[in-house]
Amino acid sequence: MRLTLLILTLCLASGCADKTRLSDLTHPTPQISYPDTDAGFRKFVSELVDAHANVSGVQGRMHALVIPNSSEWFIEVFGPTAGPTLDFQYRCQLSYQLSRLYVYLPLFARGQKRLLDTEYSEQNHLSPFVSSSELIPSADQPLRIYSASIATEEEGPWLKVNSFVYVDGSFRLLGALTLAPDWHSFYASYDKPFEP
Repeated sequence: MRLTLLILTLCLASGCADKTRLSDLTHPTPQISYPDTDAGFRKFVSELVDAHANVSGVQGRMHALVIPNSSEWFIEVFGPTAGPTLDFQYRCQLSYQLSRLYVYLPLFARGQKRLLDTEYSEQNHLSPFVSSSELIPSADQPLRIYSASIATEEEGPWLKVNSFVYVDGSFRLLGALTLAPDWHSFYASYDKPFEP
């Protein structure tokens, strides 16, 4: 019995030593901060596309697009009635929106002569080019929604990257949310991944 335990312990120890090395452990990627300005947003989008071009830090940057503690954020910004509805929509479309970026950003990242157009909406400055602008008058506190589109000579037409909000020092993916969703069509496409 003791011999069996000793052999088992040695096997487990050697198995762990082979799989985990101190040099393999990495520290979490620090979050990159940007100012809540047009210039900060342009830099954010450019660096997001550059990450896809260099295939460097893509996972960390994509993970950082998610609104931290989204349930709390939506309730804080839109109140206890609209907040949970918007958070539900946000969570259900998040997979689709991220998958879409994973498909299209590398195409535009490889192109030459990248063009970038950014726009924003806020109270007293509603832009028709920004998705989810209808949310701004319903917010309980000041809200600015940013939008970006990219193009290259090779890829042709402009691609709308998405809508973003500024939360905890960086820009976060907002997606296409509405205060009065068509629930029938919403549930028909509930949680489906993006398919190009």
